[in-house]
Amino acid sequence: MKYKIIIYLSILAIIGACKPEVEEFETSSGTADFTRFVSTGDSYASGFADGAIYKAAQENSYANILASKLATVGGSEFRQPVLVSENDRGVGFQPTAQGLFFTSKYVLGYRTDCLGGTSLGPVLADPAASQQELQAELLQPVQGPFNNTGVPGTKIGAVLFPGYASLNPYFGRFAPNQMASMLEATLQVNPTFYALWIGNYDVMGYAISGGEGDVITELGTFNNSLNAILDGLSSSGAAGAVANIPSFKDIPFFTTVPINSLQLTQELADQLNLGYAAYNQGAAQIGVPEINFQAGYNYWVIQDTSFPYNMLGSLRQIRDGEYLLMSVPQDSLKCAYWGSQVPIPGRYTLIAPEVEKISSATNAFNIAISDAVDGRNATLVDINMAFDMLGRTGFTIDGITLTNEFVSGNVFSLDGLHLTGQGNAFVARLFIEKIND
Repeated sequence: MKYKIIIYLSILAIIGACKPEVEEFETSSGTADFTRFVSTGDSYASGFADGAIYKAAQENSYANILASKLATVGGSEFRQPVLVSENDRGVGFQPTAQGLFFTSKYVLGYRTDCLGGTSLGPVLADPAASQQELQAELLQPVQGPFNNTGVPGTKIGAVLFPGYASLNPYFGRFAPNQMASMLEATLQVNPTFYALWIGNYDVMGYAISGGEGDVITELGTFNNSLNAILDGLSSSGAAGAVANIPSFKDIPFFTTVPINSLQLTQELADQLNLGYAAYNQGAAQIGVPEINFQAGYNYWVIQDTSFPYNMLGSLRQIRDGEYLLMSVPQDSLKCAYWGSQVPIPGRYTLIAPEVEKISSATNAFNIAISDAVDGRNATLVDINMAFDMLGRTGFTIDGITLTNEFVSGNVFSLDGLHLTGQGNAFVARLFIEKIND
């Protein structure tokens, strides 16, 4: 016997939590045992959204949505390490050379740029919150065991790493002890069924940093870690569903800022062309494209330290098939002449060799995931294919159109990387479809 759960997505606003509506249906667990369901993985599993971890987003994580449906076919309480913060402002954290830097979540709001213009976009919910306040909120300990042990920013090897609690403050707040691994924390529940979505940050960390602030996990390490995690999760006979990794090309953080959006008048174009005359003479001599501008929209000037551009000041114009990240400071583009007189730093771009490196690693990791699932009592959830379809045609569910467009596509939150409530409901639906199969 099979059971079917159909989630209808109801949009309450363009951005915000959604409460999926469920059609009336006759449920059956078939041969599966959902008594003790667990979910683990990285930011996507944890419910991270809008640049932070916060209660409302955790409640709308795909894992929590999925658990609520599995509860109708034998599942029990699904506990999450919910973060309580002032006005649910949340806490985001990222590593810097000086240590972790904390922020509140993003919300839609008005901001004034360096030219005095006002526009609607992502702004911090509490820009005045101090580092001490935010850190204290994140470090509030909670008592497990928990069914959702997803941890923001986690790479696959960290799931097995004893002492990860001392490196990641979110895991530290609910780890059984300071030397426990994420896998150990997950197995505390003695799962009968699991959902695993891991590996995103093994390639995405490199991509988010523009290829400069992180490294891609070596394939052998990825494969060994994945099989060890699956062996651990299934050690007591549990079945499961395992998701693969979407392409960065289907995520708005990498696709929202057009690479040819430098708008110039004819006068400004002429001035820039004059300024790059010496560069173009050198480019002609070594046989590489010149930098040229015209009235209208133009390709941005970016940093490229590779040969032979290191002979020309380490800059050139960006090309089709390369990417300008959403993290690029807009005021620097508007008022500091980035992209025209000053090359956009490499940490905000993905150039052709980096694109190839990311795509090759994603493909290799997804093959490893498929191979690891094959032969186990588990099913593969093809997130990669589903997100590709989001970009190509979108999905229409209950009259709602879902795409990978930033904000208007309803799937991705205000950080351009993680999911909205609607996006999480969509992912939960993908898990349910594969479990039904």
